[in-house]
Amino acid sequence: KFKKTFPGVKYVLTLQEGDKPEYIEKKMRLFGQAFNDAFLQADAIQVISTFLGKWAKQKGFAGEPILVPNAVDTGRFTQVYQKEELAAVRHELGASPDAVLLVTTSRLVEKNATDVVIRALAELPEKYTFIIFGTGPDEEMLRSLVAQLKLESRVVFYGHLDHAVMPKYLKACDIFIRPSRSEGMGNSFVEAMAAEIPVIATQEGGIADFLFDAIKNPDVPATGFAVAVDSPQEIKAAVLRIMEDETATMRTVATAKAMALLKYDWNLIAKRMDAEVFAPLISKE
Repeated sequence: KFKKTFPGVKYVLTLQEGDKPEYIEKKMRLFGQAFNDAFLQADAIQVISTFLGKWAKQKGFAGEPILVPNAVDTGRFTQVYQKEELAAVRHELGASPDAVLLVTTSRLVEKNATDVVIRALAELPEKYTFIIFGTGPDEEMLRSLVAQLKLESRVVFYGHLDHAVMPKYLKACDIFIRPSRSEGMGNSFVEAMAAEIPVIATQEGGIADFLFDAIKNPDVPATGFAVAVDSPQEIKAAVLRIMEDETATMRTVATAKAMALLKYDWNLIAKRMDAEVFAPLISKE
């Protein structure tokens, strides 16, 4: 409506959605053609992943979507902490000296597949514990699953974690896991990479832009460990692969950190938004 009233005003549409496009389109049916017009009448569409760029084209956008990913505060997530600080966090989380801490930071919703990690945990040895930072509508279901599998002593529902202290808590853990069923991009993965812990994830949606697996993507340097959707068995195998091959894991972690610094830092992304999204529109006025 605004564009029809003020056709001379430039309109930029940004696509950030994490749910599957089919799901979003179903929800938006009540808006009819107006939802499609949001794509068709945009002067530019900026997307955070190749996956969402394809959606923009499918919706009829005539131009080329501009891929500028979301940014991460890499300076914060590359902070160095004393061993004593990290040990204190592990003690707070109830970890025994030999515990291996699997961690996720995510909203507890169906698309983030926290339930799949819990099922994988049941197949791993007792020393593995799963730390869940986040809240959401699936929490009650997840707690029931934990009770059903008798994993109460090995799953910690921490709740909300302030973003300011998240780097320290990530670094106190051993492996980040979020086997998303769908994902627009996923800052949490890049934050974990910047924090120098190995990342296990699917390659759904936007994750495929930055998570490359040594086995599944042999032509590029590995940045993580890829698993199939809804596969506790592959998560278990990836965890054991990380623990059993320290050299390969350290190499993957180092590559992932370098990528996070090179491509996802806030200063870089802010400049790219200015140069690639806004400046071309202003120059056309």
